[in-house]
Amino acid sequence: MPNVTPEGQAGAARLKLYWSQGKGKALWIGSPHPYATLVDLLRKYVSERVVHGLAANIFREATGEFPGQRAKGQRL
Repeated sequence: MPNVTPEGQAGAARLKLYWSQGKGKALWIGSPHPYATLVDLLRKYVSERVVHGLAANIFREATGEFPGQRAKGQRL
């Protein structure tokens, strides 16, 4: 069961902040496959059950689009 305590929420917020900007973002954004790189990096910190959803949300926050959205020509 996911940690839904305030401490757990604060941890999730810190992860999102770190990976969506600055040094954390720099580790994956320039990769040929940035979403896959981000997922691999996040696996060190979160369970397999939540890693793809978290990565998609961070990707959206950092780029303004969901993973694969531009390649399919979809716009929100």
